[in-house]
Amino acid sequence: MAWLNIGISLLAGLVIFPAVFALGFTSDQDPELVFIVLPAVFHQIPFGCIFYCILGSFAIPY
Repeated sequence: MAWLNIGISLLAGLVIFPAVFALGFTSDQDPELVFIVLPAVFHQIPFGCIFYCILGSFAIPY
């Protein structure tokens, strides 16, 4: 199970860091970087607000 966690973390890093530099952000915000970049990424794509809301609903514990 630990290998799955490591794999997903590496995949997230491979997605987030190119988006950081493509959108002109800097990588000096450590843990909150994903919460700064993902809204900007979803704002760029058509109907991105819908996808962002769907992903956000999965973060709410039931």
